[in-house]
Amino acid sequence: MVLSGYTQFGGIHPETAALRNILTFYGVRAPHTGVAYTEAMLLGLGGGLGGGYWAFEYRDAAVPAISLWARRGWMWVNGPFLHDMARRAGAATETHETQSVGAAEKHLRTALKDGTPPVTSITSGTMPYPFFPDEQEQPLNHVVVLCGMDERTEVAYVDDRTSAPLNVGLDLLAASRAHVKSQKNRLVVVSPPAGSADLAESIRAGLRDCVYSLGSGVPNGQNWPPHNFGLAAFANLAGQLTDTTTPNGWLRRFDSPARLFSALKALFMGIEMQTGGGAFRLLYARFLTEAAPVLKTPGLADLAEDYLELGSEWSVLADAALTDSVEPLGRVKALLRDADALFRIQGASGLEEVRASNRERLSLEREITTWFMSDQQQLTAHLTHLGERLSVIHTKETAALEKLTALVAIMEPEKSEEQVAPEESAELFKETDRPWLALGQHWPTPFRPSPGAFPQ
Repeated sequence: MVLSGYTQFGGIHPETAALRNILTFYGVRAPHTGVAYTEAMLLGLGGGLGGGYWAFEYRDAAVPAISLWARRGWMWVNGPFLHDMARRAGAATETHETQSVGAAEKHLRTALKDGTPPVTSITSGTMPYPFFPDEQEQPLNHVVVLCGMDERTEVAYVDDRTSAPLNVGLDLLAASRAHVKSQKNRLVVVSPPAGSADLAESIRAGLRDCVYSLGSGVPNGQNWPPHNFGLAAFANLAGQLTDTTTPNGWLRRFDSPARLFSALKALFMGIEMQTGGGAFRLLYARFLTEAAPVLKTPGLADLAEDYLELGSEWSVLADAALTDSVEPLGRVKALLRDADALFRIQGASGLEEVRASNRERLSLEREITTWFMSDQQQLTAHLTHLGERLSVIHTKETAALEKLTALVAIMEPEKSEEQVAPEESAELFKETDRPWLALGQHWPTPFRPSPGAFPQ
């Protein structure tokens, strides 16, 4: 059954929600409030914001895979971001990896027997419930908390952003955990904190990491293309949206209705789904507001206002990507939001409604992709509008980062933890030191990056 006392379910973002719910189960209270940690505070402790943009082409896929990321440590699921959040909240973590399905299940059973609900990597689209928010989409790495097990029926209880646990057969869970080989059935056990965290120092560490993540974002020692990381990734995307002449520009790269619609939908989802809205900026603003009195730094509360504004502008950009001026797009956007909300609020009881919503949306999408923006002038105007809006956001993001950098320098002028590259994190995640290769393993055939995926 569900572990006795595990009563906090659901949340906004998979990794912050997972840790918040586990710490609540352990009875951990945030030092500054005396109540459970918020997801906003945990986001900040993990390093907060980041940036990433990639475009992939797959040989057997009709449409490219577009990914926009806005959180620090986005390139690793169940990785350093989760570990740093836990450590800065005073909890230790232990990672178990194996290619053996039997050993992986033993790790799970041991953790539950010890009363420590583990965080495990799974693959969306392979679980027996509609997922993020469409079970027909390409599978993506994801994390859930395993909060109990019924030995008699061989069922695991899963905490996955819903208001109540979901029942998943152990065989299906094992298949989902093993789907992406590079994840090695990864399972992270978060131990109960031995004492109170030094919250002020933990916040400062998270702020330093955020500065590095937005400013560069390329993990220390990695020879990865810098234009795909940090705020540079957003400038790169803005340039591709407004580029009407080269193969890297969206006008030529997404040269069919199906390809263009898929890219715009991915842009919307990257900003609004599982981020708290506004590409994590709204959630981060709440963190800064919480952190300001802890550090006795009013400037953080002032900066929170900047990120509230940025979050709103990101959401406007997402809405514009699936513009309401083209009638079916507005309905698709509403159905995406409705399915996600139904899943989070109603859980298992709402799954049939989620499936019905997805069926309606998929039918609309099949219709849309036969004609969508076939008028070249209309298409050019739409992409240019998005690119120009993103350029304005990038300018404001840069100004906000300059303010954050100045505040961090006043508090404590030290290097970020990512800049000094802890050996533990480097060793732990060396198997996925090229995230685009890990992404490619979701597909049965090798892939080739889009021409613009590695800008010069």
